[in-house]
Amino acid sequence: MKKNKIKLIILDLYGVIVLGSYKETCIYMSKKYKLSFQLLWDTFYVKYFNQAALGKITDQQSFQYAIRELNIPIKWDVLYKKHLSFLTLSKQSFEYAKSLQRRGYKILLLSKNTPLQFKDIVKKTKVNKYFKNIINTYDLGLPKASQATMRYITKKFKVKPGEVIIVDDYKDNLVIPKKIGMHAFHYTNYKKMRREMSACLKN
Repeated sequence: MKKNKIKLIILDLYGVIVLGSYKETCIYMSKKYKLSFQLLWDTFYVKYFNQAALGKITDQQSFQYAIRELNIPIKWDVLYKKHLSFLTLSKQSFEYAKSLQRRGYKILLLSKNTPLQFKDIVKKTKVNKYFKNIINTYDLGLPKASQATMRYITKKFKVKPGEVIIVDDYKDNLVIPKKIGMHAFHYTNYKKMRREMSACLKN
């Protein structure tokens, strides 16, 4: 049976192209305020950021509610600036994505983020100068890892699931893509990602 040729490569914007985010922010706060990393993660990211990423609360509220709940002595805007400082472009992943684009593959940078954070990181890294296809699932009003989002993408780019590679640093975001037939790879480091993708593209 002939395998489908890869036509679309979806790369997680936060976690693959851009490194650093809530994990680093929670590590920083854990050290500074002597709080459990897991507690910070569950509060800042799981409980409040996920609400903000779906438009249920604002970015400001997501930080304020978490700070208030954990009784942390810091203003939300100060913590937000610190949070942004951890975000850096992964030069290896970025250059690899550009090389794949030059080889003719369509690249989509996919993000689940709030409008403020999405705007700030795009401005900071200037990824929009190199890639025209960047989607923040907030704008779709859909969860990033949902079947509806994957259907939207395959329809928009006129591809079948078997013609798509998707890479994400969060395993849960790959369950649905893998289930519908996409080539799904969990990102843990650049070398592993490149090895897995190269093997898939050769086949």
